[in-house]
Amino acid sequence: TSNPKHMNTDNKQVIEAVQQYISAGDLRNAESLDSILHPQFRVVANQLLGSSEVSIITKDQYLQLVRAGKLGGDNRTVEITSVQIIHNNAAVTVKLKGRVLSFESLYHLSKINNTWQMVEDLPYAVKNN
Repeated sequence: TSNPKHMNTDNKQVIEAVQQYISAGDLRNAESLDSILHPQFRVVANQLLGSSEVSIITKDQYLQLVRAGKLGGDNRTVEITSVQIIHNNAAVTVKLKGRVLSFESLYHLSKINNTWQMVEDLPYAVKNN
């Protein structure tokens, strides 16, 4: 049997974790990102922006790109379109709109030691018209 109160708490915490991830990226706050990203975090950039490649960006590479000002630094509007939680795992779909790019992304999070951590970001991006 599922506990609805527990589900609501998890749902709220997952949304807060997603908002922290997005906001820390927009603000280029590597310390805040470091705390929310799982050690095995990765971005899977599958054929992003016309590329035919699948690129994997590790947590360390991601934090370096943020610190170097190559990622983040935008003020994107955020629409969380779905949150699915199965026990200690969550899948969240989001739409983000920034100055230059709009994203539709899948985020995967895992609950470890009672804390939701971002494990994977699967972004799809298009240039705004």
